[in-house]
Formats: sequence, C-alpha cells, structure tokens
Amino acid sequence: NKLSKEVYDNTKDFIWTMQLEHNNLFYFYLHITEFAERLFQHSSTRLISQSVEADYEQIALTQFECAQMMLIMKEVFTNVLVHAKAEEVRLQVVKENEIIRLMIADNGKGFDANK
Repeated sequence: NKLSKEVYDNTKDFIWTMQLEHNNLFYFYLHITEFAERLFQHSSTRLISQSVEADYEQIALTQFECAQMMLIMKEVFTNVLVHAKAEEVRLQVVKENEIIRLMIADNGKGFDANK
C-alpha cells in the first residue's frame, strides 16, 4: 500500500545517507536519478538525465548535505509530477570551478509567481 511504500522509501533514503562511502556527488546523483525514475515510471512525464561523470565521486558531501538535498530534490520532482503536468523533466549536474549546480527543468504549465 501507499503508506508502506512511503515508509520503505524514507527508510531507504535514511540508510543511504548513513553509508559514508556514498556521500559524494556521484552517488547522490545516481540515487536521486533512481528516485525520479521510480516516481515518473507510471506517468506521462519522461525523465531525461545526463550521465554523471566518474570524477564526481571525488566531490565529498556531508551526511547533512545529502539528506537536505535529497528532501529538496524529492519535493521538486513531486511538484513536477503533481502540479506541472510536464511532458518531460530534465535533471543535470553542472560543475563550474568550485560551484556545483543540480538543475531540474520541465516543460510544464508553470505558475504565476505574483499570486
């Protein structure tokens, strides 16, 4: 049922953040991509994600950073699914010098920021 799946997913995410060898950009990106693939699997929204570079494994993330980014990314993807009615959503990571950007873009209906 829905509740047991939610408990399972949240437990899986918690355990994942506790595995210190996974606390880097490479594994974070793989994990969030896997979440998005499961989320959009039975919808009309197509996920497009870039392949992640192996050297991103050298970019360490703290447990706190992993957990917080996971919550943010899951919320964004859920909003795309529920509200945007997008045909496609793109996920990519861009590293420019010391700045890392996780970018999500969709072709959904959007919203009026003035309301």
